[in-house]
Amino acid sequence: MCTTEPFLLPLLSTENTELIIHGCQYSRPEKTVIVSKNPLTHKFLDICINDEHLLRSNSKILNCSKCFKCLRTMVTLEHFNLLDLYTDVFDLGIYRSNKDDYISNLNENDPMEREILEIIK
Repeated sequence: MCTTEPFLLPLLSTENTELIIHGCQYSRPEKTVIVSKNPLTHKFLDICINDEHLLRSNSKILNCSKCFKCLRTMVTLEHFNLLDLYTDVFDLGIYRSNKDDYISNLNENDPMEREILEIIK
């Protein structure tokens, strides 16, 4: 999406409404740190893409803690010593059992995965 936004947003704008991009100056890890400053996210951050997590589990934890999006976010939070703030929304046990496999399979050719590789190096 981020590669098409500069072209798409002007096309979606009208005479009365101008859509603009904000936050491009920040990397995804930087955005994660910014979001973590809001204490509401410590209890309500819902970033998981695993639809089946809440549908098939009895867990009250919002996120599956093992899909690529959860793992990417949790690696970032851990790097910046913020992960302990999110024990209500992530299962740290599931994260720890999947973290090494996730990191070992990161692809330097993928821009989002490269950002994670850069912060953990």
